[in-house]
Amino acid sequence: MVDQDAIKLAMREVMREEMEAFYIERKEHYEHHQFVKGLKDGVEGCKSVIGKVALSSIVIGVITVLVLGVVSWIKKQIAGG
Repeated sequence: MVDQDAIKLAMREVMREEMEAFYIERKEHYEHHQFVKGLKDGVEGCKSVIGKVALSSIVIGVITVLVLGVVSWIKKQIAGG
């Protein structure tokens, strides 16, 4: 008959050896999370700024086109009248 405890012990040892390459210390892991959080916050802030700049550009563009259209219309009225 197979000794279950011996098998479990052997499996634990194999897993420990195999997983050792993936081990990371707690403090380092925490620092990685803080770094990723900082990147995420920076990207979200950037998206907000980019959105505001894009919306402002569109609004200013529409206003500029309207003003140029009105000025052109007034010039035509003066020249043609």
